[in-house]
Amino acid sequence: MANENMRLSDKGRNLIAKWEGLRLTAYQDSVGVWTIGYGHTLGVTPGMTITEAQANSFLDEDVASHAIGIFRFVTVQLNQNQFDALVSFHFNLGAYILQNSQLLTYINSRQWQAAANEMKKYVYAGGEILQGLVNRRNDEASLFLDTNVSSPEQTKKEEEFLMWVFYQANNNVPVRWFNGEHAYPLAHADERKAINDIYKANTGKDVPFLTHWKDATPYHNRLANVLNRKADF
Repeated sequence: MANENMRLSDKGRNLIAKWEGLRLTAYQDSVGVWTIGYGHTLGVTPGMTITEAQANSFLDEDVASHAIGIFRFVTVQLNQNQFDALVSFHFNLGAYILQNSQLLTYINSRQWQAAANEMKKYVYAGGEILQGLVNRRNDEASLFLDTNVSSPEQTKKEEEFLMWVFYQANNNVPVRWFNGEHAYPLAHADERKAINDIYKANTGKDVPFLTHWKDATPYHNRLANVLNRKADF
């Protein structure tokens, strides 16, 4: 099944959050449906309130349920931007919005520009064109056609590099390199230079260098504890 291993990226999640907005108290949307969080509607009642953590949990559930339509009907491999744009599109319009549609025909025949143009026609609510939907469709179509795509593996590697840091608690201890998982003492300046060269080749910047913390030993203990903690999710 095409696209079954794809997951929404941060770019796609931010797009959905931008257009849905975050509301922690139930409200009625433009067509009178009770809504909360980031556009969540299932089981929402007047007067209902939630936390931001609950809103994010609802968002994850809704993304999973709405992406089913992509997995079921799209038969060609999408890139990350196309997938993210279509998840936002489905999130707004429903999991089965592509079924038997002209838009699906364009997507499955790889007519990307025609598909983007077709997406922009989905701007009606209650029989009327809503400017908010026009703006959202424009954003989604623009992302759908954006060819500047990072693979999940590339994004993961970039995030790993961003965790790299040199640090020295005080002048009496060696410089250490923390790579996001473990800390290593660096005995020689050429070791630090080699690590910095790798980081700079991938990010265009030098590895951050933090120095002269007070309370050095408790800091190292806290770092070890953080690395050994069970993840929340």
